[in-house]
Amino acid sequence: MVVTRRVVSARVFQERSGWDMPSINPECCVVQCTLRFAQIPYEVAVADPGRNLPVVELIFGQGPSTICDGLGEFMRGMKDGGYDVDRQLTMVQKSEAAAFRSLIQDADLARILEWWIDKENFRLGLKSLLEDDYRFPMSEIYPRWRRSKVLHERRLTADEDEISFLAEDAYGCLESRLGRRDWFFGEHPTTVDAFVFGYFGCASSGQIPDGKLSEMLSSGFPSLTQLVKRIKERYFNTPSSANFVQPQVEPRKSKTPVRSPEEQQTWKVSMRYAAGMMMIFFGYIYLQSETAIEFI
Repeated sequence: MVVTRRVVSARVFQERSGWDMPSINPECCVVQCTLRFAQIPYEVAVADPGRNLPVVELIFGQGPSTICDGLGEFMRGMKDGGYDVDRQLTMVQKSEAAAFRSLIQDADLARILEWWIDKENFRLGLKSLLEDDYRFPMSEIYPRWRRSKVLHERRLTADEDEISFLAEDAYGCLESRLGRRDWFFGEHPTTVDAFVFGYFGCASSGQIPDGKLSEMLSSGFPSLTQLVKRIKERYFNTPSSANFVQPQVEPRKSKTPVRSPEEQQTWKVSMRYAAGMMMIFFGYIYLQSETAIEFI
């Protein structure tokens, strides 16, 4: 393939970092990991509410930049820009890599169930984490909107035990395939290693109150756990990578005005009313019909 334009840098718009991972969104972690494998410098910012993530702006040496919405577009954009981290693989190995990536994404249903769908885990885990990124009332609206979006997209037709078993079985296959090797294929990391870092790394690192999944993954799959640790040490925590990415943009914090107790109570009631109206508005747009989760 003839490359007419080459990627020279990138901007990554993502969900916040957390729990010792570059982002609490696995796909955003895959993007950052792939960029580091390709040694492409990039900036990171917390995305605006309502955007489908990750959003990556690929900046070329010449010509206009390209906006990639989602992980699939990002991977295609990287190839078009002359960076295919799977280029050394044979056709058979590329087919195997595609199968492994699909397996990893299927196993991620267990994380989605534990993080987003379980109400108590969501309230005490992700919600409290996401609230730190935005001012009121968006601090109340955005976490609920994200959960509603996940529920709308994921109409699960299997029970919790079956989903957990599928994840354990999928990661068991990957554990056997990796064995004692540093990487899944050859002497260099590939997209499969980046996917394991993003999906397995997030699922095993999540600090969820009833975190059965993270406990099972971190203790039952030593090779995959070591792979995540290896990528962090070689590509994220080394002195050479310390200035590789600009500091993540922190949301501005509003200055709280001084109010009397009565004014404060009135203000809270008004803001809750405004938040409720905005939630109804978001719900009308994204959930025109009631979201249902079917358990067999």
